[in-house]
Amino acid sequence: MILQTATGKLHLYGRDWDTHDRFTVERNILRNFDRYKELGIAVSKHHHYKEAMSSLMPWFLWHRWSELLVEQFCSHHQVTLLGAASTGKTYTMAAWAYVNLQIWREDITILCSTTTRELLNLRVFGDIKKIHQQAKELRPWLCGHVTDANYSITVEEGVEGEGRDFKSGIKGIACKVGANEWTGMSNYVGIKNKHIILIMDELSLMGTGAIDAIDNLSNGGSDRFQCIGSGNPKDPLDPLGKLAEPVCGWDNLIQEKRTCTWPTRGGGVAVQLYGPDTPNVDGSD
Repeated sequence: MILQTATGKLHLYGRDWDTHDRFTVERNILRNFDRYKELGIAVSKHHHYKEAMSSLMPWFLWHRWSELLVEQFCSHHQVTLLGAASTGKTYTMAAWAYVNLQIWREDITILCSTTTRELLNLRVFGDIKKIHQQAKELRPWLCGHVTDANYSITVEEGVEGEGRDFKSGIKGIACKVGANEWTGMSNYVGIKNKHIILIMDELSLMGTGAIDAIDNLSNGGSDRFQCIGSGNPKDPLDPLGKLAEPVCGWDNLIQEKRTCTWPTRGGGVAVQLYGPDTPNVDGSD
């Protein structure tokens, strides 16, 4: 139960908090999760991330698919999303990136990649910028300086430069730098921070080097590295197909015509969002 004290502060999870802002409470718990777990205050990471997202982005639409995706993001270091357009993959990834930026601030680096520079503002990075604008209207104190020229949202003062000068915040990266050249991630594989999230949209359309970038970043020494790959499945041998490959192999996977998940060979999970199973039909006759 959520109550307010006489001074307007929050009483939540059995204790008084020195704030009236629910997001601040959830951020504090997630940043110190193990300690609050020992004290019997923390519930689960999924619970606190959901509450943090709901308070930070009250317009975010929770339904069966968004619940499933956020649950997987909380539970796995590698998540592969398979689904056609208009399944909510891109916006949910953007919301996940943004809530983590505001929770971890200078302690996190988030790289958001897609195929070409022209598509950056139309995919995950573009959605993150829109979320940032809306969230700042509610909480002007939120961190983040948008630099359109560099496709970045930085938490440091000033404007960051290119390549390795970028450390904390969110960076949009176009992986296709030429007609047939896929080297857009090469300047960022050496980045180090306590938390690193790599989001790769339209992964089925990227070059084979995309998988190498995942391996290089995951070995960078961060406390927590997470990779989220997304796209419309086309070929089990393309980067999306390789990242989503089941432990049992593609030949032995029973392709179900429904939303489902399976463990992948990379130690993560794949989520198949099956179009006809859309939450839009939930509750319909």
